Amino acid sequence: MIIAVAMYYQYIPSWKIIFVPLVIISLILFSTALGFLFSILNCIFRDIGNVIQLIMTFCMFVTPVLYPIKKGALQILNQYNPLNYFINGIRDLAFGLNTVPISSVMIVCGLSVLLFIILWRLFIIVEPRIAERI
Repeated sequence: MIIAVAMYYQYIPSWKIIFVPLVIISLILFSTALGFLFSILNCIFRDIGNVIQLIMTFCMFVTPVLYPIKKGALQILNQYNPLNYFINGIRDLAFGLNTVPISSVMIVCGLSVLLFIILWRLFIIVEPRIAERI
């Protein structure tokens, strides 16, 4: 559908669009790593699920998906939101924009792969102990 809309409006994407799948894969790995972490924490602390729901809702509203970031408190808050780098990185690579430095996007992508590997190993180690607790 995106290709059909791009053809209709005669939009030629930037050559950087070939890196979008790498950012999407690292976003998937980041989300899976957070899932590993939160599943371990939820088994230890039962009420952590409610806190995670509040934090995720807040992060979803703060992440700039449909609006640009202006100077101010929201921009400072978004510097610490990892989803900001993924969403704006995909947008920048697809449309040739420069809202977020590509080096920052690549650093966050590398850290998400590292976080996934660490939390995956931790989950494998802790899984039998958590099964005993339940």
